[in-house]
Amino acid sequence: VTGVQTCALPILVVNELGGTEGTLVVSLVDLRRPALYRKMWRYLMKDAQDMVALLDEEGRILSTSKGMVAFTGIPESEQVGSLITTIEHPANRERMKDVFETARASGYVTMENFEYKLWDGQVRYCSGSFYKLVGGNYLIIAHDVTERRKREMDLEVYGGLVAHELRTPLTAINGYVDFMIRQGGLSKEVLDNLKKIRLSTERIDRTAQALLDISRVSHLKQPLTLVDVQEVAEEVIDSLSSIAAEESARIVIPEKLPEVRYAEEDLKLIISNLLT
Repeated sequence: VTGVQTCALPILVVNELGGTEGTLVVSLVDLRRPALYRKMWRYLMKDAQDMVALLDEEGRILSTSKGMVAFTGIPESEQVGSLITTIEHPANRERMKDVFETARASGYVTMENFEYKLWDGQVRYCSGSFYKLVGGNYLIIAHDVTERRKREMDLEVYGGLVAHELRTPLTAINGYVDFMIRQGGLSKEVLDNLKKIRLSTERIDRTAQALLDISRVSHLKQPLTLVDVQEVAEEVIDSLSSIAAEESARIVIPEKLPEVRYAEEDLKLIISNLLT
């Protein structure tokens, strides 16, 4: 950073900036001069290409940026004065309410690849942060990552196809290995080599399954429900009992696990991956 000038006012320290090279403009506003503050804020909102919005303690939009209007497709006149949880498409409202309540409780929440549905049915994605400010107001700062997210989703679909293509020949190889073992009459060296082949194919199969799991998690839109983690964990542990026995492993849940609001099938997948 060049051209740094210090002063006696509080400033925001930026530790890291991602993305392409550009110009960072830091505006120090003396809050003892509210008229000037409001004027500078209006200029910022008028020109900001990213999504910036200031909310009151109830979640009512006080001001919104040019970038927020462009992303949501909702005119500034409709945004200002409205609750952020009421002007959104119905598909966004519950998740936005959760984000707002989390920020209210913790003071800060990160939104990563937040799925946003427009009123015309299009789906876009944004990433950013939701801050609780001193005095009770809230600040949203985010940017449009729709194109990047679409590329990621294309890669996830490709990963799923690759996983299927890998698993088909692996099934055939394991079938031949089992057939040869069942035929008998093999030397110890040959049996050891066949077991090594099986271990290698199992390792590739686990990698293929991981690719497939990533694809499924990204594309299956599981409903969020209140899930008993204890029941889910016990179900997963039971399904892995044979693997645990082979590894002489003992899986212990030390205390009662809580209920969480989550997609049940995704939670099963997470616990299964952790254990395996």
